[in-house]
Amino acid sequence: MTSLQEIYNWGRRNSIWPMQFATFLRDELQLDYCSNVTGVDWLDRVVSSKEKNTKVVDGKEEVVEEPKGQKFTGYLEAVYHLYSVA
Repeated sequence: MTSLQEIYNWGRRNSIWPMQFATFLRDELQLDYCSNVTGVDWLDRVVSSKEKNTKVVDGKEEVVEEPKGQKFTGYLEAVYHLYSVA
């Protein structure tokens, strides 16, 4: 079974225009009713994680966990609530 996330990613990779993508959802997946459209404003954020590195401490190799942060810039995401009523 294909998830909507996989279909969405396929559409983005293949540069499908919004109308072509909507037609695909309607005709192939039978999602023929859009109950509402909303948006999510994702703010800038930093995701923290720990990275294990091998370092020489006092002449011995030791595995040390170091904090690492990855920054993501904010963006606006459209959310469509689609249903099949057929």
